[in-house]
Amino acid sequence: MKKLLLIFTAIGIISCKEKNVVGVWMSYNDRVIDYNKSFVGGQSGYVIDFDNNNWSHMLSDSVKRVNFDFKRKFFQIFPDTTSYDFKIYKKDSIEIELFENTMSVFRPLNLNYKINRTKKQIFDFLTQNKFENIRDSTSIEFSESFHRFDKNKELRLLKGNSFNSPIIGYWYLGEIHQNYFLFFTIDDCLEHNIYQIKSLENDRLLLKKIQENDLIFGLNELKTSL
Repeated sequence: MKKLLLIFTAIGIISCKEKNVVGVWMSYNDRVIDYNKSFVGGQSGYVIDFDNNNWSHMLSDSVKRVNFDFKRKFFQIFPDTTSYDFKIYKKDSIEIELFENTMSVFRPLNLNYKINRTKKQIFDFLTQNKFENIRDSTSIEFSESFHRFDKNKELRLLKGNSFNSPIIGYWYLGEIHQNYFLFFTIDDCLEHNIYQIKSLENDRLLLKKIQENDLIFGLNELKTSL
């Protein structure tokens, strides 16, 4: 009887562990529920740190406490009083309708690309260099200036040229545990392009794609031009 009790206890412990979600997750490649209705785009970059029960966004240094109830499938961000339902799929994605008709999709991040540089050093590299064209047709420039529509002074202006037409977008840099993430769009109406910075070398940033829109694809580095 004792042996059976120990077996059932062990199974219970394993089951509880399987329900736990760990690590740091970020929302990207969000899903529109119904394209015939209005929806909010460009909301990628929310971050859940399950190890420390924190909720944040890559764009901001503000961190809030969060509590997930995996049994009843809802969570709450403190000190807010609103609770949200969520769905979890095979422990590799979590879907939350943070905005009406838009499903934010969270996936675990690989934080094994620590860079021994400060955020300011990477910021300076981006803003003080000119880079080779993307696919020979699109040039981009990471400006220090803030985007004119950003009243919070968080979004920087991205300028450039694509197929001889001027482009204006915005960009920002996020950091999690010495891992850096570059967000930019070449048009205010498009979804973000999101890359994890794998390394910073003398003349280039090596990038790992997380999310790309239709106008930018296959970008794996930003190399400075002579």
